[in-house]
Amino acid sequence: MIRIIFSGMVQGVFFRATTKKYAQSLHINGYAKNLSNGNVEVLLDCTLDKANQLIELISNSGFTITNIEIDQVKESPVSGFTIL
Repeated sequence: MIRIIFSGMVQGVFFRATTKKYAQSLHINGYAKNLSNGNVEVLLDCTLDKANQLIELISNSGFTITNIEIDQVKESPVSGFTIL
C-alpha cells in the first residue's frame, strides 16, 4: 500500500473527486481523505509505478500542489476507491 500526502490548495477544489476519477481509470483501489491540516491523504493499493502515474495525472490537472510525500505502508487491502 502506498500513502501519499498532498499539500497546497487541495481542499474545496474537487481534488478528491478528480483523484478518484483518475484512480479508477488506472484500476487503482484506495481512498482520498481530507486531513484537518488542509492536506489530502491518498491511500493506494497498487505498485509504485501506478502511484506515480496517478501523481502525474493529478499534477497536470491544474491544482496548486506545494508538496507531495510518498510512503509505503502496511495496511489491509481495500476494494474500490472511496472519498472519505
